[in-house]
Amino acid sequence: MSKERKTPRNSHDEDKIKSNIPRPSHCLWRSLHTLWELFDTYYLAIGMILMMAVGTQWPASGNFLSKIYFSQICLGVCFLLCGLRTTTGELLTAVKSYKAVVWGILTILLVVPITGTQITKTIQFATMREDNVTTSQSTVVGNVTAIGPTEFAFALQVFFTVPASMSGGAILSLLAGGNFSLAILLMAITNFAGVFSVAPMLIWMTDLSSGVNVNRFGNIMIVFALVTVLPTIIGKLLRSFNAVAEKIDSYNRGIYYTVITLFLLSTWPEVSRAQVGEKFNNIVSMNILIIVGYSSIMHIMFLLLNWIAGGFLGLALPVKKTVVILGSHKALSFALKVLRFLSTDVGSRRLMSIVCIISYLTLIVLDSIIVCKWATITEDEKDKDKSAASAKYGTLPQDSD
Repeated sequence: MSKERKTPRNSHDEDKIKSNIPRPSHCLWRSLHTLWELFDTYYLAIGMILMMAVGTQWPASGNFLSKIYFSQICLGVCFLLCGLRTTTGELLTAVKSYKAVVWGILTILLVVPITGTQITKTIQFATMREDNVTTSQSTVVGNVTAIGPTEFAFALQVFFTVPASMSGGAILSLLAGGNFSLAILLMAITNFAGVFSVAPMLIWMTDLSSGVNVNRFGNIMIVFALVTVLPTIIGKLLRSFNAVAEKIDSYNRGIYYTVITLFLLSTWPEVSRAQVGEKFNNIVSMNILIIVGYSSIMHIMFLLLNWIAGGFLGLALPVKKTVVILGSHKALSFALKVLRFLSTDVGSRRLMSIVCIISYLTLIVLDSIIVCKWATITEDEKDKDKSAASAKYGTLPQDSD
């Protein structure tokens, strides 16, 4: 048997082999590129978690910012940029999407409030005692262990009953690739209707014996108009000038990051003010985890409900995203105002305020994670390069309603 001869390698072959071996610098660059893509995709979620940590650990600075209306300024600029980015085609799509408007109003004012309050009634709560608030022990009623005081139940019922968020819901729907104009329309309709519907709904579905004077909600609607509606209208009017529209369209990516950053900064003072004003330390960690867990389960259930309904109605994807996000996102300021004007007979209003704030922050974090993923999903997955930029602002062609 003849031995096989090994063919000698020339210098060209050796260089080729060496070129196929990944260099340490290439591996490092690839890892950094992967990390950057991850950060770019989940910038909103990462930033939201960071703001929660900063707001709770250093509340003094955030509390100072709240005194100079830092949150309102950030949101006002944010909606101005959103208005600058809103096209006429998107406005027409929002007006034509009558199915989305009708279902959005129904789910925000009826479906979610009724479902949320009735499910909450099935959970065992106990009359408030000191051990509910200052220790990790729960109260035993009969053979059923209550998960917290009755204030938890009523606060959650109020939170489920109030209308859509006055700012966060629209911004999140825009960042997810939803229809921003439709979000503004739903927010305006449901918040105005909520002024008259929330009190009767609470009397009907809860143990509340008397309503809330609707005149006391006037300042909420004024803030909503000044911070949300007015900047959006101004931005849209400025966009009517061709030079402004061309300039704005050339900075799509920069506007995208600016909107996210402003939205994140607006949450910092709110978290710090809640930490200082409502004294989260007075409620035990076990009860906080219960609120977070229950709010998360209910929120995911509402998201799935509206997603299924949107598919059944045949809504275009940007319109569907808007209805899903607005359908389960709640107005914290509205809920806190309702609690503030209730009598002391319902229980500790401070404890109920803490529950609403924790529930809202839970929704914000969950939605931030979901929005980061939804922003990468378009109606035509095969044409991602073509629609990636417009998907982030909900300006995709929307033929169906």
